Amino acid sequence: MITKMKKSDYLSISKIFSPVFMDNLANNNLGEIFKVLDLIPKHHKQINSNLEIRKILNLVYKDFSISYRNEHFYKNTLFNKVILKKHNLNNCLTLSEFRVGNSILDLAVFNGTTTAYEIKSEIDTPKRLLQQVTDYCKVFEFVYLVTYSKFLTKIQDEIPDNIGILLLEEKGFNEIKAPKSNRELFNHQYFFDILRIDEFKNIVKKKFNYIPEVPNTQIYKECYKLFKTIPISEIHNMFIEEISKRQLEQHQKKLIKKLPNSIKISAISKRYNEKQCLNIIDKLDLIY
Repeated sequence: MITKMKKSDYLSISKIFSPVFMDNLANNNLGEIFKVLDLIPKHHKQINSNLEIRKILNLVYKDFSISYRNEHFYKNTLFNKVILKKHNLNNCLTLSEFRVGNSILDLAVFNGTTTAYEIKSEIDTPKRLLQQVTDYCKVFEFVYLVTYSKFLTKIQDEIPDNIGILLLEEKGFNEIKAPKSNRELFNHQYFFDILRIDEFKNIVKKKFNYIPEVPNTQIYKECYKLFKTIPISEIHNMFIEEISKRQLEQHQKKLIKKLPNSIKISAISKRYNEKQCLNIIDKLDLIY
């Protein structure tokens, strides 16, 4: 068990789940890896110098499930128990920290339609929640708020009727309310601003059989003139088709399968090359 700690202690230990720690595993930065691991034994009696890194991760994660349910815990649990349980990695794309308008979505799922998951953990504040879900509804057919019971009690009356609600409980997620379709709220500008230049050019070319021959400084403006004339229902489908091309490589999917449950979400937060994926898998078996 983790001894009683201050918030700053939890923050220090949570570095083991950070993107920086994953990068250090990927790049064989042993010195930096051990700096983080050295923070843990002073707070965790079960961790000694004879455990594999993957076991340390799982022990800390188990205690966080009781004592410190931060964003990583929510996001990772959602990925394990909802997304991976419902979908196959080969026909479903999950993206983390996905920008929509002026908001950044925690998890975006593309699998024939679009689903957004916005997390408000025990560590978060309700700041900007309504603006965030308003932005997401302009692009995603279904939007979920993922949270805990006390937070829901405080803001339930403020949540729009079309937003689904998932509560993280002791045994997993409980769907309190299913989301409603947001197709009538879709917005051309929001879709367009998410797309990369090659992606919106592909859509314009597919629909109109040409791309405006203008200087690069004008391509955004001229392509959008055409883009906004396409029926929004078609835009949604073409948007999914283009975004889905951002699919993981096979070695990245293999990494997800081989990672311990405590850090599976880390494999979609950054795209590692094949050598880095092998390094991560190898370092997880390292004895601390």
